Amino acid sequence: MEKLKLILILIFLLYSVQIIYTFLHILFFHNDNYRVSLRNTGAYAIYITILIPLWNHLKKEHICRWYLKPLITLYICIVVFSVLILKSRTALIALTLTYCLPYVTRFFTIQTYIKKVILFTALICIGFFISYYIFNLKVGSSFGRLLMIKIVLSNATEHFFWGVGLGNFTWYYPQWQSDFFRDTIIKDSGFFLNAGETYVLFNEILQLFVTLGVIPFVIFIILLNHYFTKIKKIDSDILNEIKKSFFMILICSLTYYTLHINAVLLVIVYMISLSDRMIMNHHGSRAGKRCSNYLKISIFSISLFTFFSIYPKYNAIKQWRSIKEASYSHIEGINIVDTNKVYTKLKNDGKFLADYANYLYEMQSDRGKAIELMEDSKKKFISKASIENLAYLYLEQGDYSKSIQYFEWLVGYIPSRFGYRLELIRLYEKVRNIEKAKEIADFTLNMPVKIESSEVFSIKHEISEIRQRLGSVR
Repeated sequence: MEKLKLILILIFLLYSVQIIYTFLHILFFHNDNYRVSLRNTGAYAIYITILIPLWNHLKKEHICRWYLKPLITLYICIVVFSVLILKSRTALIALTLTYCLPYVTRFFTIQTYIKKVILFTALICIGFFISYYIFNLKVGSSFGRLLMIKIVLSNATEHFFWGVGLGNFTWYYPQWQSDFFRDTIIKDSGFFLNAGETYVLFNEILQLFVTLGVIPFVIFIILLNHYFTKIKKIDSDILNEIKKSFFMILICSLTYYTLHINAVLLVIVYMISLSDRMIMNHHGSRAGKRCSNYLKISIFSISLFTFFSIYPKYNAIKQWRSIKEASYSHIEGINIVDTNKVYTKLKNDGKFLADYANYLYEMQSDRGKAIELMEDSKKKFISKASIENLAYLYLEQGDYSKSIQYFEWLVGYIPSRFGYRLELIRLYEKVRNIEKAKEIADFTLNMPVKIESSEVFSIKHEISEIRQRLGSVR
């Protein structure tokens, strides 16, 4: 156990340096383009929050020496600052439930009826206040997350038993959102205005269910329950703190893409390894240790196989990036021979096909090839950029029906964007579908505006002129 304490202290020191550096970087160099790295404020707040129980264990074990106390104090200050100032609702919910839930459970031990009524009323009021505060902390984001859950639940029954398949959620969801706004009359402006470009659901549990389906998901829950049952049987402070960390990760996963953050996955691996070692030491069973060793060997073998399977693809992607950089910097034109080699290795990768097509479109190269690649990529990968480029490419080629098809998809995917609606009105006017053009123009001129800008004003002015012109057409 002494070795374990020393390892925890060493990890804490390294971890403190990391969070202080990242904290300063967020303060002075914050960029909204960071997505799942720790420089994303949401990911950062979750990361520092889920490790609170382990550092709490250090204090309980009385091994917090004088040189660690300032670091722990600074750590707590940074956590509080991140959760409140950076407005991390997910971390706030996790902290509140983890450390307040034990007090709530005391409600069931109270015998006096009056005390029960008073406590129950207080809990309801506090719960309502916290829920109201968290929802209104970022109202737009809250509506956006509720919308995603609503859309996923409305489509979950189609893939109830076996799910959409691993890695396929990012292909299905954009289509679901586009269909939702094209097929449904939305009266709630909160949903309408906050539908954005997204490929992950801010609820890992629901996304896992939709991905796996009910049968694999239930098996996963049974295995997870078995693991925590084994931990529960052992009386250990550090295992109790590990359970709290896992509980925090579970709560965070309900309102954020927590399991898409590599640093969080690393923490999960570390905690599983630590708890596995303690369980083996506690039971001291040769059979259990042998089983554990077999499991480790299997995981290592699968990881090794996965690495060697994926490495050629990784190398090809790296080569493709080098080809693009050389082309953009005007060192040389695109290397056809090397590009063909990369294409041979990545021709089944939808993301690469879309990127290659977008590159051809940006460089004003082979338009026919760009369309062919984008149409092929759409079977495996869908993004706003690729669909938008397809819409404009077909418009340039004079294929108005195809262009209308893709602009309608974009209008459904991000309904609050005025630019896509303007293009659609122009197209319907060109193909002489006057009634449809009028319908879209009337709706667009009366729909709510998310952010007022000169661009929106200019688009609405042009749509108004088109509508007046269409009014005289019979």
